[in-house]
Amino acid sequence: MIINSQPVTGFSEIIKEYNKDNLVVAEVGTYIGATTIETAKLVKHLKGNYIAIDWFQGSADTFGAHNTNTIENRSIFDIFLENIKEAKVDDIIKIHKMTSLQAANHIPDNSLDICFIDADHKYESVKADIKAFLPKIKLGGILCGHDFEPPAISFLDTLTEYELNQDFIPRLIQTQNSIHQFYNNKVINAEIIRTSPELYYFHPGVVKAVSELFNKEDIKFYSDNVWAVKITENNFIKK
Repeated sequence: MIINSQPVTGFSEIIKEYNKDNLVVAEVGTYIGATTIETAKLVKHLKGNYIAIDWFQGSADTFGAHNTNTIENRSIFDIFLENIKEAKVDDIIKIHKMTSLQAANHIPDNSLDICFIDADHKYESVKADIKAFLPKIKLGGILCGHDFEPPAISFLDTLTEYELNQDFIPRLIQTQNSIHQFYNNKVINAEIIRTSPELYYFHPGVVKAVSELFNKEDIKFYSDNVWAVKITENNFIKK
């Protein structure tokens, strides 16, 4: 088994919280299956079905491992198949080897309990994925995704078109550094000694698209910067 990334724990938290037998879950953007394995195990325990969506080609305009379609001269797709088989979850997984928008055309409306979006992070792509998959969610189901850093909301009004077309970007923030004095392992004094600039990295496309399409009060956050919206008749898409 080749795993060169960590599973997104917030997605697992949502499935555990939902806790419904025979649920149908879709993951949009699987890479080699680190998250897929952990969440599909939960779905299998609930006697559910899992839809894995990825074109398995990588994205040349991203950084790190996701910008290639191979690892150690092996295709991402072959590694994904090997990983889910070794984890014994391949029997509940239906794979759509295609783009996210192509896959959305193969999934009936009102058929998913949970849909997790973690594909192309550029603004227009995230917005398109949300609009494509939201009708696929049952009322009361969950639409969710990765890489929404809540503090980045403060930058929304200043994001440029160039930044919105990046996977992630840095911005300078002011941080306060302090000295703590201890006695018997207890803090007895904490004094702020200076304010200094620090680079803060976030995913502008995700933050802007989700904030633009949903009301703030409808968005719930989980571990690993996972966002989630429970689908009701009143919160389909913000007008």
